[in-house]
Amino acid sequence: MQNSIRNSTISTTMEISENVEVGKLIGRGGRNIKPIERGTGTCIYINTKVNPRQIEIKINKDYKFKDENISLWEWINKAICQIDNLLEDIE
Repeated sequence: MQNSIRNSTISTTMEISENVEVGKLIGRGGRNIKPIERGTGTCIYINTKVNPRQIEIKINKDYKFKDENISLWEWINKAICQIDNLLEDIE
């Protein structure tokens, strides 16, 4: 996992294991990823053009966070936990 702050954009990347089917990860119409994005205020991108394949998680700058006492990194960590759970379910 790699973390970065570029031009005040908070993001991190996760590697996707070879045995994960990206279509199952995303879900039909994004049904697996979109709820994670909405619930954590993140934008999630699946990059299959790099090796190993990666998931990039960024804070959505337009999202209105309900609990401003939680740091932006905590929201990213919540997204990571939910993605980890999703990966366990589909593997």
